[in-house]
Amino acid sequence: MEKIKVLFICQVSNWLVETGHHVTTKLYSGYRHEIHNYAEIKNEVEAGIIEFMNSNL
Repeated sequence: MEKIKVLFICQVSNWLVETGHHVTTKLYSGYRHEIHNYAEIKNEVEAGIIEFMNSNL
């Protein structure tokens, strides 16, 4: 089941690139939904979001 989810995410990312969008995909293995709420990776996720925003805005 996990492989299907990753495949779907990659398909969506690839489709967006093919249609002219700039795409950055970051996967957190073992985590699913609302990953910013997991205490053990919260700081890493927040730092990644801030870094992405700073480099793309």
